[in-house]
This record gives sequence, C-alpha cells and structure tokens, in this order.
Amino acid sequence: MWSELEPDNKYVLEAKQRMSQYSKEDWSAMAEEATQMMEDMGSYIKSGAEIPEHLFDTLCSHFDNWFFTTTKDTIERIAFHSMFVPEYQSFLNKYADGLNLYMYRMCKKYVHKVPSQ
Repeated sequence: MWSELEPDNKYVLEAKQRMSQYSKEDWSAMAEEATQMMEDMGSYIKSGAEIPEHLFDTLCSHFDNWFFTTTKDTIERIAFHSMFVPEYQSFLNKYADGLNLYMYRMCKKYVHKVPSQ
C-alpha cells in the first residue's frame, strides 16, 4: 500500500530494490520470520504481558534485513498505520486481538532507539 501511495519515497525505493533480488527461498524465509515475529507478539498479548523491548528490536531487524533501514520516520509510520489504517489493523489483529494497539504502543515507547535518518 505504501508503494502505491508514495512510489518515489526513498524507503519504498529501497524496499523495491531489495525485493527485486529475492529468490523464492528468500521470500519464504522472510515470510516465515515475519509470521513468527507476529505470533511471538501475539503470545505476549494473549498472556496479558507488555511486549518486551527485544520484540521491538526484532521488528527493526526484520525491516533492516529485508526492506529498508529503520529510522524514526519509518517507525512512526508503522505506529500510525497500526492505529489508523484498517488494512494494517486487520493484518495485525489476525495474530491477536489488539495487536495493532500493542504495535502502536511498542513503536512509540522504543522509537528513541532508532536513528532519525
């Protein structure tokens, strides 16, 4: 969705460039990693625990490794989309009810850990 709305955004361009080089195995590994990450976050929510800092680090590493370098801007976008964009809410909440709210809170709490640019 981001690539359609902002096709010339530097993060979109970086992600497109990286994804164009992925093999079928890369796509499989990336999807498996993402699913595991979402399931891990969901298990914390289901147990009533706050999402720990290491899951924020995992989220950033996932984006850094597969799509683009995380910055305050990208984390703020993830936070915004998790709260205010229905498609993102649906995606997150299929792993656990309320994951979108936890994603928002986690991003806001730990955004200070990533560089501005």
